[in-house]
Amino acid sequence: AGIESATLLDLLGLPNVSVFGEEQTRRLNLEAQRFWILGLWIGIAGNLLRMVRAFAYAPVPQHGEGYGTGDGEKSSPAAAGDEKRAENEGKTENGEEEKLDWEAERKRLRAIVLRRRQERKRWRAHVAGTVRSLGRRVISDALDSLIPAAALGWFDIGAGAVAVAMLGSTWITSRDVWERCGALVAARRGA
Repeated sequence: AGIESATLLDLLGLPNVSVFGEEQTRRLNLEAQRFWILGLWIGIAGNLLRMVRAFAYAPVPQHGEGYGTGDGEKSSPAAAGDEKRAENEGKTENGEEEKLDWEAERKRLRAIVLRRRQERKRWRAHVAGTVRSLGRRVISDALDSLIPAAALGWFDIGAGAVAVAMLGSTWITSRDVWERCGALVAARRGA
């Protein structure tokens, strides 16, 4: 809606109404189409890059002391150099070994695994939604680029094919907007 809009009066073809003249109008419109297709291609490249980057922010697993136990950064008594206390922790006053409560340990570990699975599931759902939305934008921009490409003479396609591509682009874009608004309404109702 930039350069080509300035030539609208010339493009209407009204007698004795001309701002730029026929040759200048044709040149300005070609430049407008070049800028438009350049903008669309930059948008496609940017969205493809965002799709790749969406996978880059995966949840990082824990590391170091307490890995896989859910203890976080707690240090064990043995790591603190108190080995004798670590040996005696498992014994009662009578010197007998305490029976480990295996069921409690099993429940604790299951809770840790379940929490991590849920985090991973949420991350996958977020990435899937992001990639789906960006993929739609890429397809929409690719379809939109048919108009300036046809105007520049890069593709020999008819007006009907361009119209079908624009219909598809409009449908894809409206579906993305519809889903985004639906998610916003659902979030407001849930709050």
